[in-house]
Amino acid sequence: MSARIGRRSAKIINGDRFSRNFTLTQESTGSRDSDGLWIDGTQTSTTLKGSVQPSTDKERLQLPEGERASEAITVYINTTDKDAISPIKVGTTQADSDIITVDGLNYAVRSVTPWFDFGHLQAIAVRLEGQNG
Repeated sequence: MSARIGRRSAKIINGDRFSRNFTLTQESTGSRDSDGLWIDGTQTSTTLKGSVQPSTDKERLQLPEGERASEAITVYINTTDKDAISPIKVGTTQADSDIITVDGLNYAVRSVTPWFDFGHLQAIAVRLEGQNG
């Protein structure tokens, strides 16, 4: 039964009616060179396709208390897209989170839930402050 549901959810997530392109920006961890000098990590941006929706009140409960009133989105990514990227990094600040960009607005990833039995994963992200739009 879960395979049938997985195929159905993949159609919804990747279908033209409900899906859209967005960008996932990830930064690799920095390191020290042989002289002990810090070298910043590199930034990689990947365009993905999935379902992007406003987060529900129930989904907001997964956010830290101080961010539950912030604008938040829930993104469903098909697992085939996930295979092309490194694991999504969840953080508590902009500096330690992966960033999802939708319509020119940046959102920091705060929660990732794998729904592999249903063919996708769910990411909840909050809008970063100081953006017009």
